[in-house]
Amino acid sequence: MLARTGAEVVLSSTWRCDPVGLYAAKYYGVPFIDTCPDLPDEPRSKEVLTWLSRHPEATRYAIIDDEDDDLDELPLFQPSRHSGITPEIVEGVARYLNGETDETMRANIVTRLAENIQGLFERDKS
Repeated sequence: MLARTGAEVVLSSTWRCDPVGLYAAKYYGVPFIDTCPDLPDEPRSKEVLTWLSRHPEATRYAIIDDEDDDLDELPLFQPSRHSGITPEIVEGVARYLNGETDETMRANIVTRLAENIQGLFERDKS
């Protein structure tokens, strides 16, 4: 998808806040060029928007995230946390980044609610 769209990856996952996570991203071949700032008391959308404000050259972007951490106003492509990124999501992101469509791919509201509630119970409480 990256070669097809000319896109570059900016890491916004929690992996970016942990040296082990950054190592894992590199180990698994995530070709990121930068990371979003860590704003612990802010939703992910604020972190993304802060990065974008510092990089006005980024005019078309897509967010791939299994959670919807206040990302409703942004172009979110939301895979299931159980299936991960599917070929359909890859194709949807590529079409979006190439300007062929403005459609995003969010999970339906019931699925999103259930996964968000489940995520609350699965988060590390330490």
